[in-house]
Amino acid sequence: MTEYKKVFVDTAPIIYFLQEHELYFEKTRKIFYYLCQTYTSFVSSDITIAEYLVKLYRENNLRGSRKCLKRSVKRDE
Repeated sequence: MTEYKKVFVDTAPIIYFLQEHELYFEKTRKIFYYLCQTYTSFVSSDITIAEYLVKLYRENNLRGSRKCLKRSVKRDE
């Protein structure tokens, strides 16, 4: 990867990581681990959170949705 201090991450890799997708989890885990190790922050769109929460709401998993919201949102002011 290149030497950037902030990168944009699209919706799919975040969802693959959070849902521990069997094909993509390990790849996305390596990406997020790298970002953490290099102190690179990442941003994504609000749509990412909405797309992730759709499955939880369909499953009536409100507990999981609250957990997701607590750990996922940190905005630059």
